[in-house]
Amino acid sequence: MKKALRLLLASVITAGSLAAGVSAYGRFTDSVTVTNHISTGDINISLKELEKKENKEITYQDRKIVLPGDRISKIPRITNCSEPCWVRVKITYTDDFDGLKGLDDTNLLGMSSRWTKKGEYFYYTKQLEYGENVDIFTAVMVPREWTESYQEKNLGINIVADAIQAANFSPDFSAMTHGVMRRSRDVFMTRTVWL
Repeated sequence: MKKALRLLLASVITAGSLAAGVSAYGRFTDSVTVTNHISTGDINISLKELEKKENKEITYQDRKIVLPGDRISKIPRITNCSEPCWVRVKITYTDDFDGLKGLDDTNLLGMSSRWTKKGEYFYYTKQLEYGENVDIFTAVMVPREWTESYQEKNLGINIVADAIQAANFSPDFSAMTHGVMRRSRDVFMTRTVWL
């Protein structure tokens, strides 16, 4: 009898434990939550201007006096500070030459063959990885034809650099006719420098 009572008591305790375990398991599965994390990429470029002086690169100094035929060291450099990206630049020229011929793209020297012009933009045809940089050009040539009529005139080169995240984007530079490098809702990071 004692043996049967112990067996019955052990069965009741086992059944109770199983019921508590199933009940606990049921409560546990009911409270499971799933959180989805979605993050967007980061676009961050820097654009700075350098010049070579005595074989060293230093920060570009504005307000130079130039003469016809001068080669001005000017190195606008884009650095990718974030996710891999594609970059483009828009270069415009400002002056107060009153009808005289000013600077144009032909006066830019040292531009890599990886830059291609489509429409009003120059596109860099290789994506920039994190920490990589690219020089837009390395010098500006002042035309030899400029005479004293250009004396004391102001000139400028304005550079606007844009970047777009490379993830899920593959530009087709050969198909571009007017410099379109956009998908709907693309956001460009823009930096500007002046001469």
